[in-house]
Amino acid sequence: MSGVLVLRGDPGIGKTALLSHSGCLPPPQRAALDTAFGRVSGPAPDRFLVGLAALTLLSAAAAERPLLVLGDDAHWVDRESLDVLAFVGRRLHADGGVMLFGVRDRTAAEPALSGLPDHRISGLPEQDALALLAERSEAYVDRVIAQ
Repeated sequence: MSGVLVLRGDPGIGKTALLSHSGCLPPPQRAALDTAFGRVSGPAPDRFLVGLAALTLLSAAAAERPLLVLGDDAHWVDRESLDVLAFVGRRLHADGGVMLFGVRDRTAAEPALSGLPDHRISGLPEQDALALLAERSEAYVDRVIAQ
């Protein structure tokens, strides 16, 4: 997961409207988020206000339509951002949103995500793995076996 996102599109497609969407936040939350994203300079914002701002925006989105937030390789996310995501995850369920995180075992992400429901995924039994491979192309199977 990267801390950078480039929005590309033709003039008038909605890039500015999308970037300005945090305007619907209460002023303290907006100021915290603007500072956290570097839109304005200032001292590091209160982590609680940043989390509350993120929760407010995602809750508003969930009220309009079903919301799914995916965080793959969450163990690579910086601690402050992961704390905010975990804060939102602990509260978003009340608003009908769903968050899924993918994380490796025994990583720095564990304390931030502790207390959230989890499910450990293990490898497939050999017979199931062979059945899955049988559904793939021969080139794919050869590549898996080689690795």
